[in-house]
Amino acid sequence: MTLETIVDNYSDEVRKKKTPYLCDHGVDHNVFDRVDGEEFAEFYEHAKQAAEVAREALESDTKEKSIEKWKELFGSKFPGSDSSDDNGNRGSNSKGPFVPPPRDQTGDLTPRKYG
Repeated sequence: MTLETIVDNYSDEVRKKKTPYLCDHGVDHNVFDRVDGEEFAEFYEHAKQAAEVAREALESDTKEKSIEKWKELFGSKFPGSDSSDDNGNRGSNSKGPFVPPPRDQTGDLTPRKYG
């Protein structure tokens, strides 16, 4: 997970109150050029807290607990539960954070080069 990667990769810089070099792809430019060590440390702490909440959401025992954690991270606009489990069955015994794609897809799904 990207947030966990930030936490793992930049802990030394935060401890030293230094800003890491992050190359802007395509040009030779440090994305963090205008960020000082204190500001980066503040960003890092936010990323660390968000990584912990996201990991709790991913490892939740139920869909409801997972949704609660995602809402903690993303706010109240994060979609709620439709009271079905991860297999589309109605009830409250659902497990995991993911909603399956619809089973009855309609339309022509044949791959085409142009439209």
